[in-house]
Formats: sequence, structure tokens, C-alpha cells
Amino acid sequence: MSYAISSVTPLTLQTALGRVREALAAEGFDVLSEVDVQAMLREQRGIEIEPEILVEACNSYGTPCSIAVRLDDGETVAEAIGLVDHAIRDRVARVVAAAAA
Repeated sequence: MSYAISSVTPLTLQTALGRVREALAAEGFDVLSEVDVQAMLREQRGIEIEPEILVEACNSYGTPCSIAVRLDDGETVAEAIGLVDHAIRDRVARVVAAAAA
């Protein structure tokens, strides 16, 4: 049994990221921030990784969620990061699935 919420897509990272943003809005989440993890690690630690954008969002009740959209060996992956509150799990799963739709 897997507890991860993830989706793999042939779409580009930017296209999948756009779909995540749209799906978050459709599910009632506001994007609080986006972190370019690749650039941050390069600048702060001199570490090179594949492109990854971390989208931090929360809904009107203040329930947070984090979605990472990244490249992994040439495939675009969208996944929920960290613990996902049970009350929003289905909504977050729809957001992640939208990245591949």
C-alpha cells in the first residue's frame, strides 16, 4: 500500500506546473509561494539537481498543502509533499492528477 499522492506525465514541467496552479485554484486553494528548489540548492549549497518547483498553498480554512513538480530522469512528476490532512486528501489527489491530464 502506498500513501504517496503522485502522478507521472509526459507533459513538460512548465505545462504540468500550470495545470497544478489551475487545479489548486479550482479546489479552493491559494498559492502562497513557489520555490525553485534547483536554483535555491545551486545558489546556497552548490548542489545540482534536476528542475523542481515546490508550490505551497492553503485553503480558506488555513489547511496547507505542498505540491512538488519536478523532472525525474526525463519524466515530469507531480506529488504531494509531507503530510496531507485527511480532510483535503481527495482534493490534493485531484490537483496532482490534473498535472498529468
